Amino acid sequence: MTLEQLAYTGAAVASALLRSALVAIALLASAWLVLGFRAVELEADADVVIGRVQRGNATAGDVRHGRDLLRRARLLSVDTAPLLDEGLMLFSYGRREEGLAITQEVVADEPENVVGWIALHTLFSGKGDAKRAAETARRVRALNPLAGDALER
Repeated sequence: MTLEQLAYTGAAVASALLRSALVAIALLASAWLVLGFRAVELEADADVVIGRVQRGNATAGDVRHGRDLLRRARLLSVDTAPLLDEGLMLFSYGRREEGLAITQEVVADEPENVVGWIALHTLFSGKGDAKRAAETARRVRALNPLAGDALER
């Protein structure tokens, strides 16, 4: 085999490897997109249950179903929104301590999560815990002054 033939064969192998790598990356990106879409669908289904809970016409079975939807969404998502929604749903349903604990878990895991701190402020306010509501409002203000101003209104 001549030097030209070896160079051509090497280039062909490299090209095939590169194409294979690109196909693998495309497949991984597609799988990630499908999983993300499924997580959004699960959260949307759970939002229907959360709406029933907030209106006060949800059953214990509805809450179990909503939690199941949110837990499955958490498996498919890197976002803490499903966990936060679970905490808010439980609090609204009357399982206040459990909902509060879940919401506190979210801000403990992500101390920069403004939405989590706002939710925690809402829960402490709803529970009548003015001291802890004020503490969370200060935390919100430190993270986002505009959001902190909105909490004071």
